[in-house]
Amino acid sequence: FVFLTDVDGVALNWQKPGQRFLGDVTVPQIHAYADAGEFGHDDMEPKVRAALRFLEQRPDRVVRIGNIRNAAAVVRGEAGTCIHY
Repeated sequence: FVFLTDVDGVALNWQKPGQRFLGDVTVPQIHAYADAGEFGHDDMEPKVRAALRFLEQRPDRVVRIGNIRNAAAVVRGEAGTCIHY
């Protein structure tokens, strides 16, 4: 499952000092970040929550979130964030 957006991936501390993009992250890790409010309710959180719902039904799959300008690289797993179990 691929979400293409206008940012490079899922980030902690979005647009703040210490911003850090997540490359490879597990479902429990990203669930904890989401529950802590790391992604903002209007920005990345809806995408992350949808990814978690998808992966709960399909734990054998991955979700990739990345920039539409790098779509091919996101699909190949060379850019963006990959969420998996």
